[in-house]
Order: sequence, then structure tokens, then C-alpha cells
Amino acid sequence: MPSTDRTTIVSAPGKVLLAGGYLVLDPAFSGLVVATDARFYTLIRPGQHSTTTGPYKIVVRSPQFNNATWTYWITLQGASIDFSPSKQDESRNTFVELALNYSFAMLARLVPAETLNKTLESGLDIVIAGNNDFYSQRKELQQDDITNTQFLHNIAQFVHCLAQGKVGSGFDVSSAVWGSHTYRRFSPEVLQSVMHQDAIQDIPALLKVVTPKETAWDNVVVPFKLAPRLHLMLADIDAGSHTPTLVSNVLKWRKTKPEEANGLWARLGGSNDRVVELLKDLDQVAKNHQEAYDRSIHMASTVAASEWSGLVNQTITNEDATLELLVKIYDEFLTVRRYLREMSQLSEVPIEPEEQTRLLNACMTVPGVLMAGVPGAGGFDAIFCIVLSDESRRGVEGVWAGFKEMSVGPLLCQESIEGGLVVELGHGHGDSKPLSEQTPTVQRLLQL
Repeated sequence: MPSTDRTTIVSAPGKVLLAGGYLVLDPAFSGLVVATDARFYTLIRPGQHSTTTGPYKIVVRSPQFNNATWTYWITLQGASIDFSPSKQDESRNTFVELALNYSFAMLARLVPAETLNKTLESGLDIVIAGNNDFYSQRKELQQDDITNTQFLHNIAQFVHCLAQGKVGSGFDVSSAVWGSHTYRRFSPEVLQSVMHQDAIQDIPALLKVVTPKETAWDNVVVPFKLAPRLHLMLADIDAGSHTPTLVSNVLKWRKTKPEEANGLWARLGGSNDRVVELLKDLDQVAKNHQEAYDRSIHMASTVAASEWSGLVNQTITNEDATLELLVKIYDEFLTVRRYLREMSQLSEVPIEPEEQTRLLNACMTVPGVLMAGVPGAGGFDAIFCIVLSDESRRGVEGVWAGFKEMSVGPLLCQESIEGGLVVELGHGHGDSKPLSEQTPTVQRLLQL
């Protein structure tokens, strides 16, 4: 195993957009994104190509894919760089290439030249990998000028948008940085002046755009976590959908029939917001009335959600209001799903297709299932459920296993609140862990 003395590993969570699909494209609406414990990792360590003057060699590998190795050469030229991909690579990766090119171009402006030369003198070996294991590493990105989370967020949004050729909603990058939260997108205009390949020629101007001091970054991030004993379940649907096509067709419908679409979006946005607020209220009740909350959750986990209103009527004292909140969340999310199906019909886009509706309805008959829906843009990609107990989880897994219309593959990941993290590798600094105590995923990553 290579030495870890100068090895850095950072990770970011997977994510699920539980509410706000399509609407997060509009700054007028919010979305609820929940991070998962299935994390994605990047390892950076010194390479094997030593030089004191450059060009410096950077090798990026993604071992989980075939022919996924890319080589780049960097030459430092004062406060600027010369960056070029290897002509021998079998393929190009625009996202990796632009991320490295712009990152080093900005570092050349922000970091003393001797420091950057020292860092690059052996080149860099970068490994990208993902996993489904539970993750419990530390610690959050330090808050200095270069690793301010807002700064990293802005840079990542720019590079991601430039690589895909448009300014998207940005919720995926936001969740990678901040984890679970309610999200309202930034105004696309903040990036318009630098959305071209020549932006690399004027790094000072680019830095003015991505700096946290730029007030045009008006995205709103409010931390969120599911209340205790609420658990996220995810499943992959083998049919699959092409998300860009779904989004394009919905936006085309909104442009063609704005009055029809905007009215529905307003109603859907209102229901999404109410679901979020009710979930927050439930978490607050759990904090204020823990024992009563636990009893109510246990009671609700034994019957289907459609019967919870009867429990409320039968309960003489409901000092924690848990059952009433569960009923309201259940009812409001059914309203969200009804609006999504209406959008499917009006736009002729399969957001919650009939097959998915039947699967979700079957999940909702299982005792202790609070919500079941299609995440993000919907279609045939995936479904999620939020359940109240292990027994509920097993019941849902039984529904998935027995569903005949589509192949439903359970995913191992669960909910998490953590965003971007730096893995401490145990070099004797503070609370870092020795390698023997790292997660199996990190140990495997170090061996790649």
C-alpha cells in the first residue's frame, strides 16, 4: 500500500430529491433533498513522475469503469497555467477535465507559486470511486479562505454547469456540499458571464463571480433531517428513464401552456412546502416529547397509514401530536403525488407512470409506511419509501420482491445528514483514525 503521509480523501453523499422535482429549476420554488450514506470518494496522493520544473503529470482513474483513466499535463507559468490532456487517452471526460483545469487555474491565483510547485513536484494520482457502505468518517471541511464550503459550492456549480453546457437547478452539487437540506436554487444569471470555454483566459474575472462575497449567489440552504425512527428506503427500477428528456418535455409544456402549468406548479409547490414543514414539526415533537413520540410511532407502525386517522380518534390523550402530524404528512404527500400525476397527464411526460403508481400504492398498504414516491424527475428510474420500523421495511421489501410488472432492486443506502467530508487517515493529528480502523471502503480505496 502506498504511503498515506500526503494522501487526502474527500467524500460526498449520494442524494434523493424527495420533493420539488422540476420545480427546483425555478428560483420561486424549493426542493427537499435528503443525503444518503452511499458516498462517493476522491483520493489524491503524490504520483510517480518527479520533476522540479514541470510539466507535472496528473493521472485520474475510476477503477469501477472500463478504460476510465485520463492523463493531464500542467505547466505553471507565474499566476497562470498551461493545461493539456494526454493525446494517448482512449476517451475524454469533460467533467474531470474542466474540474482540474479550472481548479488549478484558480489555485495559481490563490496559492503561492512555490507551494503549488512543491505540491505538484511528483505529479498527482487521483482515484474516483463510489460505494454503498455506511459511512461515519470525520471531519467537515475547514473554514478557511480556500475551503470555505460556499466557495467550493460556487466553483463546483460553475464547473458542473460548464461541463453539461447549461445552468441546471444545482441541487445535486448543493447536496454534495451540504448534505440534507431544503434547497432554493441560485439565479442562473450569476454564471451567464462565464459560461463559455474562454473563461479560463480570465481567471480574475471568474474568481469575482465564484467568490462567496458575490451577493448574486442567492441560493437558500436550510438544514434538514428526518425525525427519529423515520427511515428512508430506495429501490432501483430496471426500466430506467432519460432524465434530460423528461425535463425538456415538461419545460416545453410549461412554455407552451404557461397558465395551465404555472397554476399547477404553484399548487404543487405549496404542497411540497407543507410536507417539509410538517416533517420539521414532527422532528420538533420528537425532541420535546420523546417517550410519547416513541409510543405513537410504535402504534402507527402496526397499521397502514390509511388507518391512522382512526387511531387519532381512538386515542384519549395525544399529548405529543405525533399521530395527527403523521396523518397530515400522509395526506399531504398523497396530494403531492396527485399533482405529479396531473402534470404527467397534461405534459404527456411519464413522471409517475401507471406502473409506478401501482407499485407505490402497494407499498402504502404495508403497515408503518408514511410516504412512497418517485424521486427527482420521476419516470422509471427509482422509487423511495419512508417507513417507521424494521417490520415496515421488511414488508416493503416483500412488496418489491413480489412485484411482477417491473424488476425492483433494493438499494442498501439509508438516509444521512452529512455533506462533504474529509477523511482523517490517522497520521497522529487530533481525532483522526489509524488505517486499521477506517471503513472497508476507505481501506480498499487506498489499495487502488
